Amino acid sequence: MATIHLLGATTPTGHAFSELVKKSAVNLECYSRYPEKLIKSHQLDLNEDIIQPDIFHELNPGSSLVCFAPIVIFSKFLQCLYDQHPDLIKNFKCIIACSSTSISTKSFAYNSFDRSLSRRLKKSEFTVSSICDDLDVPLLTLRPSMIYGRVGEYIDQNIMLLISLLRRLPIIFLPRQSGLRQPIHSTQLANIVFTYLNEFPGAKIYNKPSKCISVGGDSEITYIDLLKRIQVSLPEGDPARTCLLFTIPNRLFFFLLSPLVLISPKLYESILRISCDLSGFTPSYILTDSEPCPFPIDPFS
Repeated sequence: MATIHLLGATTPTGHAFSELVKKSAVNLECYSRYPEKLIKSHQLDLNEDIIQPDIFHELNPGSSLVCFAPIVIFSKFLQCLYDQHPDLIKNFKCIIACSSTSISTKSFAYNSFDRSLSRRLKKSEFTVSSICDDLDVPLLTLRPSMIYGRVGEYIDQNIMLLISLLRRLPIIFLPRQSGLRQPIHSTQLANIVFTYLNEFPGAKIYNKPSKCISVGGDSEITYIDLLKRIQVSLPEGDPARTCLLFTIPNRLFFFLLSPLVLISPKLYESILRISCDLSGFTPSYILTDSEPCPFPIDPFS
């Protein structure tokens, strides 16, 4: 029986993926620093420098390795595994890892924090790709855009931060011309991974040892529309629904916020990105051959 070894199971996407696998005839082995959070999982800290040769349970020739943990952490783990037990990596028929679209959207940022993040992501992707190419293991690296959604007890931090602001502020001013966003739900990202695992080895994506795809949700919406849809999806009586959204000319908006650059260049640039188009990624429905799903997929709570 084929086995999927899952890292990052205690993330919203990891939990959604676990639920998909449970409905199939595939054996799933989960690994976590906190195995007590999962019904069936094994202890594994990706930050450990010493890796035991029996780290993977039920490792067979049909096994796949899926990681929803940050690729910066995963690359360090895979490098240690490569240095100590390279034969374990060779046993995987494929590896799927998750990076971030920040690798491109923040590569030209003027604040050092974001540029450093982009460089770390690039270095991590290169490390994982080099190892897989050297061992001739097919690799799929997914770069998701803004991930959102509650899956079980696990919830994202991206949209929840916006909801928190909507609940705390009575009025929010936004630039009249805001950029596009392409948020992807955790279940959509899980479906993409599950689809490619089912299609292996016939999928075209595995014709090359390594492949990288930037993925997003099925809707490209403006930042203002994003906030409005969040408000509508919240239950009646939620204080976030009463927050008033006003638009003002872009020049005035950024002029009024310009003093912030002296306090926190990182925060100021993050506000500047409201007018940037962080979209144009491959929609999830194309990769899963399904019907497009508008944002949001399910109501926020």
